[in-house]
Amino acid sequence: MDNEKIKEKMDSLQEVKDMFSTSVEKYGKKLIEQGIEQGIEKGIEQGEYKKALADAENMKKYGIKADIICKVTGLSYEVVEDL
Repeated sequence: MDNEKIKEKMDSLQEVKDMFSTSVEKYGKKLIEQGIEQGIEKGIEQGEYKKALADAENMKKYGIKADIICKVTGLSYEVVEDL
């Protein structure tokens, strides 16, 4: 194989490597962004659940019935009864 053909093959390989690197970089960024979004959503859900539990506990202290607490907080009857 002459030097020109070797150079062409190496250039071609470099192009493939560059395309792959670009794809991995873009895909990696996309995955990181998705992970951050999912983490934020999960954190919000957990915060809302903790708030509902705290509200339910306070309502129980004031003698509010469990069925009303369930309607107000969206918690299940079992969860409210276990508080």
